[in-house]
Amino acid sequence: MNSIAKQMIEEECRCLFKENKYCFETTSSISLKIGRNEDLVKEVLSDLEDVYFLSSKEIDNNKIYYLNDQNDENAPQVVINEDPTLNSIHEKVNRTNQLTKREKEISILIIKGLRNSEIAEILYISEHTVKNHVRNILNKLGLNGRQQLFRKIIE
Repeated sequence: MNSIAKQMIEEECRCLFKENKYCFETTSSISLKIGRNEDLVKEVLSDLEDVYFLSSKEIDNNKIYYLNDQNDENAPQVVINEDPTLNSIHEKVNRTNQLTKREKEISILIIKGLRNSEIAEILYISEHTVKNHVRNILNKLGLNGRQQLFRKIIE
């Protein structure tokens, strides 16, 4: 990657994290938001970690990036949940080949008991988009509601 392209992507990443101070992002979510190639974004994110602008945690085989603001006591902390039940739920949802990656993310958040408005806030999408995803999830799995989704995954 040439240095000008790298500088542009780096600045776009910096702006994204400064504008959304408490966001947690994966390489793919960042590349979608800034409209850049995922491999190039990954390289830049690694550099931003090296200069302590960003921190990251490995969660469910995904590297989650967040602003490294150790002086801000209001900053949310990334907590890795080692609950075996939750891990099995993630595994069951991820084995569902009928759903897209985003639908799987939303399914897990539904199972955790989150409302559409909370899911929208976490994923930085509109509540209307969440409703569409929920409808698609239920249709693809032949279910009538969230309770059936919960039972299908838990059992």
